This record gives sequence, structure tokens and C-alpha cells, in this order.
Amino acid sequence: MQNTLYIIAALCVLLWGMYIIQFNPKNKSLKMIIGFVTISMLAPITDSLYVWFVELILIIVMWYKSGKVIRFTECSIYILFLLWALFTLLYSSNFYRGVKGIIMYAFPLLFYVLTVLAVRSKKDVRRLCVAFERSLIPFAILGLFALFIGQFSTIQVYYGMSVCVIPFIFHRKKRTYQMMYIFLCALPAMLLVKRTPLLGMALALSVTSVLLYRFKALLPIIISLLVAVVVLFSIPQFRSKMFLSGEDTALVNISHSSDLSDDLNTNGRNVFWLYLYDKFVEKNPYFGAGVGSVKSFVQSNKNEYKSSFFMVHNDWLLILCEMGIVGVLLLLLFFIYALAKCVKYSSRSYPIVLRLVSSITAGNLACTMLHMFFENCTNSFVFPISFVFYAVLVNYVKIYERRVKMAKIISIKNWNTDDEQKKSFGFPSNNSSIQNRFL
Repeated sequence: MQNTLYIIAALCVLLWGMYIIQFNPKNKSLKMIIGFVTISMLAPITDSLYVWFVELILIIVMWYKSGKVIRFTECSIYILFLLWALFTLLYSSNFYRGVKGIIMYAFPLLFYVLTVLAVRSKKDVRRLCVAFERSLIPFAILGLFALFIGQFSTIQVYYGMSVCVIPFIFHRKKRTYQMMYIFLCALPAMLLVKRTPLLGMALALSVTSVLLYRFKALLPIIISLLVAVVVLFSIPQFRSKMFLSGEDTALVNISHSSDLSDDLNTNGRNVFWLYLYDKFVEKNPYFGAGVGSVKSFVQSNKNEYKSSFFMVHNDWLLILCEMGIVGVLLLLLFFIYALAKCVKYSSRSYPIVLRLVSSITAGNLACTMLHMFFENCTNSFVFPISFVFYAVLVNYVKIYERRVKMAKIISIKNWNTDDEQKKSFGFPSNNSSIQNRFL
């Protein structure tokens, strides 16, 4: 039944994508990337490998029909990471799983391509923000409905809210609107008592606020942290979720009681992570066991904790086990490079739209890196979405640099003609106003 649902979901996405390619003349790429991001909130969509394959084909067709050459200069470090993953496939214990892993790691680059094709101007950035808002609010409401009727598997009620929506709210100037949106997006995670998405939202909002508003953001962040601490210790559900109590016999049995540290409730994951670390990292810390090896082991009967853990729930550890220290460093360098780019263009010397795009991209990247430490983001829509944000930044930087170049050319021409005449009559030069008009 579940497999049938996945196939139906893939067919629906295929028909929708074909309609956009054939019958929708206005910025097809923008509508397609908005659709991919929003429909991925539904569990049958994000969990289906058939849907992933259909999206891959649709993006390649869209890229081919556009006739544009996409340069991956800004993703060169990530491409090195992909090449290293391909190299580890040579000594992987499960070649089939390894190939699936390579496709999974390559998938974000296709989202990057589609976004580069979509974002052509400042208006496209605005349309992207507004479309995400309009489409994701119904998903938040649907998530609350699913919560109360008990159908948790119908919708990804918290990852979509924290990773996709939260940073985009900063394009709105009204603070009351921002606060209402934050509350609406955080409500499903609070009712479900999900720590990782709430922490991810807090980190995304903090990073975006600091880059956008600088020191003005420090006081609201401190107040928010104090409120979070009060909530953590005053609400029993959060307190029991965060700290291990004597009644958590299942966790004690999993961890053999001696492996728990500082009474912190990690749902036994820390024990499983140490188990995988000893099993794979200790044997080959630099090169790993090969892409696909750990996933194959975790879902096999060789895994002593299979009844409790069917997945790793830590992408950084998974990459460390499969691709070693080299793989982790390459991926970490890519994130550091992307964040450095965000910090550079969030400076007040750049136009407000570029600063806004840089700040929300930094918030999303920080949030994604955090989620990767506690969840399986690389095999869900969470990881590819970060490349949507990054592509928006990269493309808008190119748009800005083209406008600066154009403004300089026009300024030089005006200096040789109009400005000299104006100076001769005693009028001031207006080169700066001409340049500002283009920026």
C-alpha cells in the first residue's frame, strides 16, 4: 500500500512538471522550484525514491530546454566532496547502496541549477519569498490538523517549518507579521515536543538577525533565550524530553545505563553513535568504509541496535564513517566557504536586498548544519533546500556585479560628456545618483 502511494505521488509530480514545461510560458523554472520545495512537505513525496527520480528528470529536461550553461564555480568544493564520495565507492561493501548515496549527494546540485535558472532579478527573489509564504502556511495548518487526528506520517510538520519558512520571514518589514509567522511555524514543533527543529529555528533566526540588524538583534536574542530556558524547565513534556529520568527504563536498557552522560536524554542515540564510531571510524578514520557501507550495515541484522535504530540520525557521523575525515572536511569547507560569502555580502556597504539574501542564506545554512548533527537530512528534502538558498545568493551577487559594472560604464560616459559641460557651467556632477539608480 505504501509503495503504491509513492508511485501515485511520483505520477502526480510528473504530470504537474510536464504541464509546467509544456504550457506555462512565464518563468517555468521559478514555478517548478517553488513547487518542489512546497510539495516536499508531504511525507509520501519526500520519502519516495520514485519522486526523487521524477524530479531529477524534470530538472534535467528544464535545464536542456533553457539552453543555458551553468557554471559550478561556487560549488567547486562540494564537487570535490562528490568526487571523493565516488572514489570511496571503489572499496564500498555495498555497491548498490553506494550508487544510491552518490545520486543522493548529487541531487542538491540539480536544485542549485534549477534555482539559478529561476532567479533572474530582484523581482524573482521577492516572488520566491512570497510564494513560499503563501504555500507553507497551509502546510503549517495541515500539520496541526494531522497532529490532533494522530496522522503524524502525513506531513513533515516541523522540518519544513524550521528550514524553509523561518529565514524567509525577514523579507517582511512588519515585526508583528514576523512574530505571528514565527509562532505559527513553531507551534507544531512545540506541540510535538521536537527539540531539534525548535533549536534549528532559534539558530536560523539568531544568525539571520545578527547579520541583518547587527547589535540591535542582541537584546531580542537574549530575551528569547531566557524565555526558552523558562519554557524548558517549566513545561513537564519538554523537561522529560530533555533530561533522562529514572522512569526511562527503555533508554537505560539500550545504553546499558553506564553509557549515559550527564543525564541528558538523547533517546539512546549517543550509545548507537559510539557503537558506529567504534565499528567503522576506529578501523579507517581517514578514508572511511566507503559510501553506502554504513547504511547497508545499519539496516541489516548485523546491527545490534536494529530494533531501536534503523537509521543513523546523524549525517556528520554517517559521512565520517563512510568517507572518513577527508569527506567531513570537504563538506565542512563548503559550508564555511558559503557562510563566509554570506557574511561578506551582509555588510552595510551592499544594497539592502543583497544583504537580506545573504542573511537568510546564512540562517538556513546554519540551521541545516545543526539538523545534520541530529537527523537524516541528506536523504530528505532538508539538505537540497539549502542549495536553493545558496543558489539565490550566488545568482543575485552576479546580478548585482553586472549592475555595478553597467553603472560604472555609464558613469564614465557621462563624465566624458554631460559632466564636463555641467562643470563648465558650475553645476555639480551627478555620477553617484546615476550609479545608485542601477543598484
